[in-house]
Amino acid sequence: MTYNPGTDSYESDFLEPIIDTGFRCNIPYKIDREKYKEILEKNHQHMRIVDADVVVFSHDYCMHDDGEIWLYNFFAWPKNSPEGSDDFYDCFQFDSMDTTHKNKNIVVEYHNFIRELMGCVIGIDVPTAITLRNEKAQDVYRALKELDEVDNIIMNSKA
Repeated sequence: MTYNPGTDSYESDFLEPIIDTGFRCNIPYKIDREKYKEILEKNHQHMRIVDADVVVFSHDYCMHDDGEIWLYNFFAWPKNSPEGSDDFYDCFQFDSMDTTHKNKNIVVEYHNFIRELMGCVIGIDVPTAITLRNEKAQDVYRALKELDEVDNIIMNSKA
């Protein structure tokens, strides 16, 4: 997790494990849309991903000054929405100040929900994962090129 001062929250890093599920953040997963919808309805959540069946998951949390986490968020971002789709990301919040969670252990509730939600994953969406891999390779190539250029500047400096 990395602290983001702009949102005052700790956000999941690329490939960070999704609790103990064996799944990773920001990896494209194909989901069983019907099962996903059923899980959301069972948990009184509204499904805003209307077309996509490939999503990436991420999570974050907010903490009081005393170190107590008061808000957990889990996100599903659509990755294969067709042109003109009304798809929007899904956000699931577990807020210790929300009366629906009063006198409940929100950490347990949050983890149970995530485990249940990961049950709708069919597997990695290989075409989207290959695109992600190629983007990461381009990032590495760009960074190596920049490092080479900085090395040349250093070597040619008069200092």
